[in-house]
Amino acid sequence: MLDSTCTIIFMSSLAAARADNFYYPPEWDPKKGGLNKFHGQHALRERARKIDQGILIISFEMPYNIWCGGCGSMIAKGVQFNAENKQISDARHFDDYSINKSLRAKLRNQKKRVAEEELAARKIGLGIRLLPASEEDTAAAKCVKFSSNFVINLSNEWLRHII
Repeated sequence: MLDSTCTIIFMSSLAAARADNFYYPPEWDPKKGGLNKFHGQHALRERARKIDQGILIISFEMPYNIWCGGCGSMIAKGVQFNAENKQISDARHFDDYSINKSLRAKLRNQKKRVAEEELAARKIGLGIRLLPASEEDTAAAKCVKFSSNFVINLSNEWLRHII
């Protein structure tokens, strides 16, 4: 009777160990790699069946009811789908340091340019910063002509109004 009780306890603890993925078979050797390598599986199991093509299978669930744009049928909330997640472009990825470094350099240059523009505006006697001159501005300024009669007439009217 004692023997059968011990066997039952041992079997239940073995079943619990297998359920928690902590069961290591006796023929497994840690020097040869992990359990996934021993079983010939990827750690992501079925989700990684197309990993050699750069595709990872993902699972998602509809968060709310929607209408399908293709066939026009309704897809209910809670319907589960499998999708293939793959990298579309071969874009260059930079580490955070290089991105941060280039952004800081750009901001320093902009700050320096703004300070130079404000200094130039103060030298002219303006209280605001001027935009850099362009060829369009130069062409537009050449087209403007001031009449000396207008200035004289304006000052005469102002004097007459005071008197």
